[in-house]
Amino acid sequence: QGNETKGEAHLTVAVTHVPKAKRFIPWLLCHRVEDGGLLGHAAEQLIHGDDRIDLESAELDRRYRIYASPQRDDVWLHELFSPSFIVWLLEAAPGGLAFEYVEGMLCVSLVGRRTTTEDLDSLRDATVELVARIRAEIRESLGRAQGRSAPRAPGYPAAPPA
Repeated sequence: QGNETKGEAHLTVAVTHVPKAKRFIPWLLCHRVEDGGLLGHAAEQLIHGDDRIDLESAELDRRYRIYASPQRDDVWLHELFSPSFIVWLLEAAPGGLAFEYVEGMLCVSLVGRRTTTEDLDSLRDATVELVARIRAEIRESLGRAQGRSAPRAPGYPAAPPA
């Protein structure tokens, strides 16, 4: 645990694909302030001077650093980080949560080796929450039909008639 401040840490991650968001935000990083040393070489290549996002929430700024592509849709980004999303990040998200969205891939992480069912469930639930919020903003921007990721309802196709 002591080496976490030197840029080395164990993380437990969940990765999923949310391709339609990249038209609004090619990349987005949301990391806890105390994990600043964990941002690796890839993040350093993305982040430049004015890529840090100010959402005018003192508590959010105290706890998180948010960076986004200069090619972002600012209206879409501010709607994603709605007051209810900010409250969720600050009060309901699991401890140690961070997330990165890069070119269609969403990586959600918790600091530490999380192996208990409770920890893994909280990571899954946080990932589902983030995907739901991102997809809701996509649907709001593109319309319901265009915002769908799948051509039909998820699940197994109906069995053919016998």
